[in-house]
Amino acid sequence: MPITLETETAKVKGLSFHPTRSWILASLESGIIQLWDYRTGILLEEYMDFYDESVLPVRCVDFHSLQPLFVAGGDNYLIKVFNYKLRRCLFTLKGHIDYVRSVEFHKEQPWIVSASDDHTVRIWNWQSRQCISVLAGHNHYVMCATFHPTENLVASCSIDQNIRVWDISGIKSQKNTGEDFINITQLNQDLFGQDDVMVRFILEGHLSGVNWVAFHPTQNMIVSASDDHMIKLWKFTNDRAWEIETLSGHSYNVSCAKFDEKQEMVVSNSEDGSIKFWDYIKGNVLETYTIENTKFWILATHPKQKLLAAGHDKGFLIFKLHRERPASEMCENSLIYVKDKFIKKYSIKDGSEITIAQLGRSGSKQQPYAISYDKFSKHILITDRPRTLKKNGGRRLQNKDTWELYRLPQSKGRTVETIKKVHAGDGSAAVFISARMYAVLNKGKLTLRTVNKSGKRTIEMPSEIGNVENIFSATVGTILLKTSSHIHLFDFEQMQVMESRKLKDVRFVSWSENKETLALMTKHYIAITDAKLNVKCSTHEMIRIKSGAFDNHGIFMYSTLNHLKYMLPNGDSGTIRTLDQPIYIVKVINKQIHYVNRDGIARMLHIDNTECLFKLALCNGQTSKINKIIGSSKILGKSMISYLQKKGYPSIALRFVEDIETKFKLAIECGKINIAKKCAHQLDQPEIWKQLAAEATKHGDFETVEKCYQNVRNYDQLSFHYLINGSMQNVQNMTNLAVKKDNMQSAYQNSMYLGDVEKRVRLLRKMGKLKLAFVMANVHGLTSLAEEIKNSIEGEFEMPTFSHTPSLFQPPTPVNPNQGNWPLLRTDDDDEELLTQQDDDAAVGDDDAAWENMEGIPGLEDEFSKEATQETVGEDGEEEEQWETLGDDIVGDIDAIDLDQSDSNEVTAFSEPTEGRDMADLWVDNSRFPLDAIASGEFVIAMDLLNKALGIRNFETLKSHFMAIYSTARLMMPLSNQLPSLMLPLQRNDFDASIELEERKHQSLPAYSSTYLLETIETAAKEGSKLVTSGKNDEALDLFTDLLNRLPFVIISSKKENLRYQDVLTKISEYKLACTLKKEMNDADDKRRCELSAYYTRCNLSSTNIKMGLNTAMVTNFKAENIKFAATFAKRLVKLSPPASIAKTARFILAKAEQAEAANKHELNYDDRNPFIVCGYSHSPIYIGSESITCSFCAAKCLPKFQGKTCKVCNLGTLGTKTGSIYQYLRKN
Repeated sequence: MPITLETETAKVKGLSFHPTRSWILASLESGIIQLWDYRTGILLEEYMDFYDESVLPVRCVDFHSLQPLFVAGGDNYLIKVFNYKLRRCLFTLKGHIDYVRSVEFHKEQPWIVSASDDHTVRIWNWQSRQCISVLAGHNHYVMCATFHPTENLVASCSIDQNIRVWDISGIKSQKNTGEDFINITQLNQDLFGQDDVMVRFILEGHLSGVNWVAFHPTQNMIVSASDDHMIKLWKFTNDRAWEIETLSGHSYNVSCAKFDEKQEMVVSNSEDGSIKFWDYIKGNVLETYTIENTKFWILATHPKQKLLAAGHDKGFLIFKLHRERPASEMCENSLIYVKDKFIKKYSIKDGSEITIAQLGRSGSKQQPYAISYDKFSKHILITDRPRTLKKNGGRRLQNKDTWELYRLPQSKGRTVETIKKVHAGDGSAAVFISARMYAVLNKGKLTLRTVNKSGKRTIEMPSEIGNVENIFSATVGTILLKTSSHIHLFDFEQMQVMESRKLKDVRFVSWSENKETLALMTKHYIAITDAKLNVKCSTHEMIRIKSGAFDNHGIFMYSTLNHLKYMLPNGDSGTIRTLDQPIYIVKVINKQIHYVNRDGIARMLHIDNTECLFKLALCNGQTSKINKIIGSSKILGKSMISYLQKKGYPSIALRFVEDIETKFKLAIECGKINIAKKCAHQLDQPEIWKQLAAEATKHGDFETVEKCYQNVRNYDQLSFHYLINGSMQNVQNMTNLAVKKDNMQSAYQNSMYLGDVEKRVRLLRKMGKLKLAFVMANVHGLTSLAEEIKNSIEGEFEMPTFSHTPSLFQPPTPVNPNQGNWPLLRTDDDDEELLTQQDDDAAVGDDDAAWENMEGIPGLEDEFSKEATQETVGEDGEEEEQWETLGDDIVGDIDAIDLDQSDSNEVTAFSEPTEGRDMADLWVDNSRFPLDAIASGEFVIAMDLLNKALGIRNFETLKSHFMAIYSTARLMMPLSNQLPSLMLPLQRNDFDASIELEERKHQSLPAYSSTYLLETIETAAKEGSKLVTSGKNDEALDLFTDLLNRLPFVIISSKKENLRYQDVLTKISEYKLACTLKKEMNDADDKRRCELSAYYTRCNLSSTNIKMGLNTAMVTNFKAENIKFAATFAKRLVKLSPPASIAKTARFILAKAEQAEAANKHELNYDDRNPFIVCGYSHSPIYIGSESITCSFCAAKCLPKFQGKTCKVCNLGTLGTKTGSIYQYLRKN
């Protein structure tokens, strides 16, 4: 029985599951109500209303079954109703005059029932916000009150040792809700204590106070829990009630008890720290779960799912009560599965279901773990793995795993025959491997058997395989063997391993119908292989994978906790839809998914697989299928557009994008200049034209660039464009245009482009720059023009002298001037061929003819040919006319000076090749360690993992390590001056030349610095210890800080390494704390310095460092005149045999302490006779027996008041959050 969530909070007094969402409410003794998502383990919300008012315990909480409400009651005598959508308290119900012990919503009526220490039970109308009845009769604290699930009854229990069952039919039948009725009701309550309510039964039998009472969900039974250490079960009818069973086994007060309607079971918890699961028919304990040194207070069961929550002193746990995965197996077009001891058969064709037989099994109703069916002999194998509570420190039942063989009846009569087992034995797995032969795995040993018991053979497994943990069916004559790290294909006829694949913790396998493809599923990973275990593709999921099956197109459909997804043969994956509850897929046919739900009921789900088929057609190059889907479906959203672009078919996406701005951006990104040009006309924005001009320049489409600059009136860019294109006549015309518009600066710039000195001189003269014009004319030999200008200069002017000979600077000449647009390797029309060509290969499927029929898409060819015509530039038509109408003032001026338009042969834009996937991107898929995710560039995934596994939340400290790991995994190779450096991923694992490239991709892991090796850190830790010994405290502190920052990135691959990791982490954190104490002593006053020196001696250091610490504490306290304290350290020091000089000083101090006047000047927070550990946050003692919390990363101990703060020892982890190592987290998840 696995634990799905374990939290650490204050004492939990109340719990309640949400009926539909994965939420649970926890009310705490600290006065806080917490809302958790138990699937993700995330704290969603905290409600502080009780905390803000009185900081008193909140003892009870309950979700409404339909409305977004929950109710809570506490020690402030109040009942509060909250709306979790609004995240606030709506109103408060007042009336109780003592602690409120329990609250509960009625499932149908707008009522709340509450129990209180004021000896009463009250029923409230939460709509009118009035108390409608007070049930008085108990003469002590009322601990619990609850509504019957269907009848008009309320049960309550009290410390007076009684259980009362109340009939509230009178309240329900009362229709008068006016003011008079409320007044009369209040009067009755004041005088008699109740109204329209009568006591039907008083149940007596407990010897002490009763803490809990609960109705059975479907039967007329009541369970009660008491301080007499007993659980009692009661039966009742309309006129009487009686005790039917007493369950004893707890050693202290029983806090709570609940029925489990799925099985004949009662669950109870107690202040003895245990949870017990009882078979109330037999009256014995099935299982026991124990946490030492804590008390359990409350239980809550999920109204729809098989979940149980238990609250205790330090938080709460959530268990799965039963195995959720139904035992089932496909046999051709039928599903064979077991439900409630019945073997059922579900037809895939018509959805009918029949019961084949009833299992003649005794015992509980626990569902089988797995089944295997042989259609030839009509035998079925059933494997049972008894539930166990997996918790260190808790008790675990040592029940054996067993298997049973049954023969199904041949008759098809209406009566259901009870069948008995043919054979049985011990074993954790049993599967049929061929007709009438099956294999059994028991404690790592494999045995082959026949259904008629005529043969039995034990297989000697090769030693290199290791311990076999599970077996799966495979092709005829073979079987799949699963070990902790590999999956092996074993041929039991040749007695040898045929193939092996390294894959940890394979949980399920799924074969395609033709047995050519296999899906291997772990908790978070799927690998698709061929029959020889060669990996074709794989995918990684962050959410747990539940099941999967291949459809008739070769697409693998799989389910996670909350999604239905698919994976194509090329590794592309996507989401089909979300799921309210997990499903277990057994068969996929076209658009139908057949599955079994958690209740063991076979169902069929209709899906839209158009997106899958479209991507599959793209993958296989089946163009006619693509045309068919595009013509009949609307699948092109943003994600599909991105997918088409990635796969090299951007033109398909562009034709179906309706938003003009999106289409423009996509066309720019894909280099589709003609389409972008049309979009730019419709948008007509300066920024759009600039983007188009920049992209057209990259593709050598000079005509488009020219038109863009005309539209934005950018003369300078247009002139430069003509210059680089070699259109010098156009540059001359732009110069004339600038002169005409009196833009002398632009005209001068253009004359420089032309190398026309005379033009520049005349422009300078026209601008009044006579001296500059004269110098330029004189330097370049324009003598006559220079004389004219000189005569115009007023006053004396001397020609400046130059240290060099001036020369005319000419702009570079284009290699191929006036050659028009660049020729392209591929045009837009090349992509259009994808939609117009016919596929020679026949499409796979039953509707081949429909896929190949292009005529079935009305108007498709006409639409394509029309758009192709519109995109042609240079022909007479709309496109040319649009260019002629741009900017009348600008274009008119250009036309007036006869701007030369160079002819060019029209070509379209270059389409870049599809970018492949970088090897570094695969690292995060191949490994789940944070270091590998960082090297892959997935910082967010790494931070999320470090937070969940180690509780780290201060990532600013680790920033330098993130960058170092990322850069270490890459090599920058410089190329020529004109090209950027080439980045190459560095790998830490070598590959044999025989390993294929695709397989290497799925095994590649990044290289990293040796500073993150565990051996390196262990060596550095020893050096740090030497630094402490040599008195270099600051250097040691810096080193230990750096080591703590490196430890989260260490890769741990075995339990032995994990133990070494934990040891070095503990050692480094202890030394870091000691060094911090030593440093703090420098700035502390005498008293604090004495305390810190005393705390230093309690750190877990080497013997040499402890001696030095004791000497420091001894001397520090002696100098501060704390003689007696100094003597305690001297006494400890002498026992450790220090150097002679130190021993002499210690004996001197001991002698001083024996004198009568010896005393302590300062009272220290230090007790040498009471062992303690040092709080890593406040640097104060935590004595043995006191409560403490630990850091989620370095495990430093701190006082509970620092819950939730960042640890000061490592400056990384969160105080009070329970985690382990990365190794433990990855194994668990």
